[in-house]
Amino acid sequence: MLPFHTVYLYARTIHSEDIVYIQTLLQKILVDGIVVFCHIDFLSAVSSYPDISNTLSKLPSFTFDALPTKEKQVIMAMGGDGTILHVVHLLKGKTIPVLGINLGRLGFLSGVKKIEIAHAIDALFAHNYYIDQRTLIGIASQTGSFGDFPYGLNEFSVRRLDSSPMINISIYLDDELLNSYWADGMLISTPTGSTAYSLSCGGPILFPQSGNFVITPVAPHSLSVRPVVIKDDKCIRVEVAGRSKNFMITLDARHSYITSDQVVQLKRAPFYAYLVYVGSSTFMNRIREKLHWGEDKRN
Repeated sequence: MLPFHTVYLYARTIHSEDIVYIQTLLQKILVDGIVVFCHIDFLSAVSSYPDISNTLSKLPSFTFDALPTKEKQVIMAMGGDGTILHVVHLLKGKTIPVLGINLGRLGFLSGVKKIEIAHAIDALFAHNYYIDQRTLIGIASQTGSFGDFPYGLNEFSVRRLDSSPMINISIYLDDELLNSYWADGMLISTPTGSTAYSLSCGGPILFPQSGNFVITPVAPHSLSVRPVVIKDDKCIRVEVAGRSKNFMITLDARHSYITSDQVVQLKRAPFYAYLVYVGSSTFMNRIREKLHWGEDKRN
């Protein structure tokens, strides 16, 4: 029996080549003793595939706002890492674990490959899984941005607008100046986000439970400027100046705008996101696989 009595299915888009994997998943979880709910986005994504939609139409639906927080329930999010980030946003701090099924490409966060769905569900039945606790970063100041969930699982960023010149970003840690950077932008990433945008900008990889944030400049003017790793209990203040008066800020895939008069303060969120991984899908295994460490294409 699955360790979870209630399964919530979520996806934003489903491609025709993925239908066979959805069928495999349903065959595995539609068994006695397990209650399966479907989100309306998932129902919409499979509406043009009658074999799937007819089966799902018989299942109860759910909304994230109405989800109860109780034990023995899991969200199975089908898609790429962006889908998981979206689910974390929709959960708004609820302590429901998320199992990512990778129907996308790289999939750092998604622990289950689509060709391994059957094996992964069998591992869940055998209680061969673990739940990873992940830190989020949040905007502590009142900028009016990002509504009632000003938090991100990957990173906060501030960037120049497309047509504007380089900007000056001052970073303070507990009110002490770290540095003023001339750059195209700045990232403050969680350990989860260290393998995302920050990594592509030359930032280090952080282990999920390291208790750190990493500050990574985007295309800095000075070659002596490097990413900095800090403890995640710091209050980070971000002040921006430049020829332009408006700047873009982001939390994961969401964006907003601030002016040079607005100061942004960032802190570790008072809650966590919870990701489910099965079998031997450890962080080190995923890093080696996704980044092709130890492989030599010459051989």
